[in-house]
Amino acid sequence: MTTPKLNLGMNGTFTEDFDYTQATTMFLPKKNKGTLTFNHGVLQSKGNMQTYVGGKWGGMNDSLVFQSGIDNAQWTEVAPGYLKMDLYKQDGTTVAQRTYSDPTGFYYTSMLGDKSYLGNVLQTAQVQSASMFAKYIGPSTGELRLQIGNNGSHYGFQVGSYAGKEAVLSDFIYSATSSASPDIHITENGHLVRTTSASKYKYNIKNPDIEDTLGDRLLNVHLATWNDKRAVDLFAEQLSTGEEREKSSIDEYYGLIAEQLRDAGLDMFINYGKDHEIEGIQYDRAWLPLLSVIRRLNNKVNEYELRISKLEGKINE
Repeated sequence: MTTPKLNLGMNGTFTEDFDYTQATTMFLPKKNKGTLTFNHGVLQSKGNMQTYVGGKWGGMNDSLVFQSGIDNAQWTEVAPGYLKMDLYKQDGTTVAQRTYSDPTGFYYTSMLGDKSYLGNVLQTAQVQSASMFAKYIGPSTGELRLQIGNNGSHYGFQVGSYAGKEAVLSDFIYSATSSASPDIHITENGHLVRTTSASKYKYNIKNPDIEDTLGDRLLNVHLATWNDKRAVDLFAEQLSTGEEREKSSIDEYYGLIAEQLRDAGLDMFINYGKDHEIEGIQYDRAWLPLLSVIRRLNNKVNEYELRISKLEGKINE
């Protein structure tokens, strides 16, 4: 009969060697060989472990990347009030990854500087998952802003409460500039889509019969100036409450008014939102009716130049 080593002294100890290989059909199966000790109320496991990944047994190298054929020294403690699991570098003495759990929360640290904490607040450097489903993320009351990626005070993506309003922000996008033409549009349903011009994205291409009249309609629309309503309201609220809000310009803007463009018969260059309510002007194409005006003027110039040339020829005879 083979029995574990027992020490029936104060509190008692229990020691047993183990060597097992889990079936590869299990989730993240392990090979582990070492010693299990029950020591004064603490269950301790010390051994060398491998994990089965991608059809191969292996461990984590010193860059914390799985490598087949190697193993890692491991130390596990299960005690009243806490659980600790250490995975060591290839030297067998330096902790590469530590997982720790007690009534205050769940903690994870690595030699690469990653730190995660799960308690009343989730704080983690990275979350990886095949899928995640949630009806709502965040507290039921109070302001919440979901922040993804940051470089100091600059964030890659933020969505939630901002200056008392809901907003979507990205310092990274704002800082990345380009000389290319705009090609992003937000639909009335809030979808972010790419705008295109190539014929391969279009059906039923033709030249409208009203092309020659649209230019004259556009010439009847006059320039307008205004102050942005949202910027003025935010500035007035800041003056009233003393609370600093989002910085927006209250200076005059120059442009066209969408309703005036509609009244001139150019509603095909207007963006409509929900319930067919006017929202904006398609400035990138509203100038196109002027092409017919320019062609007409160009024809007139060519005609006048020909007439002048003929008159000059008669004068010089």
